Amino acid sequence: MLVIEQTNGRELKRWSNVNWTAAEANVRHIQNRIFRAAAAGEQAKVKNLQKLLVRSMSAKLKGIRQVTQENGGKHTSGVDGVVCNTPESRLALLKDGLNLRATSQSRYGGFTSRSPAGSCALWGSRP
Repeated sequence: MLVIEQTNGRELKRWSNVNWTAAEANVRHIQNRIFRAAAAGEQAKVKNLQKLLVRSMSAKLKGIRQVTQENGGKHTSGVDGVVCNTPESRLALLKDGLNLRATSQSRYGGFTSRSPAGSCALWGSRP
């Protein structure tokens, strides 16, 4: 069996130590595997590979880099009101800030957010 990513319990100490070529290759490899499984009609494999991609360190690193360094809106805060300008803040986001359980989904299928006035805005709602 091919191991996509193995950390051996090592913790990332510096943002500058990331091998971006390898991280992007890992993400691209998993995405290709998802495409091939979907084309072959293997839905269970697609679901498992999607979970693997979401939980992989390479995908998280690539996502953080894309949003905080490469996108045009890199100086704009997100929904949480935080801008990650320094390598230390990016590492903190990697270690503490990326989990799928942090958002609350409303019963209408969208994500809820409280405004300063206390009213509730619905994001991603369906008509």
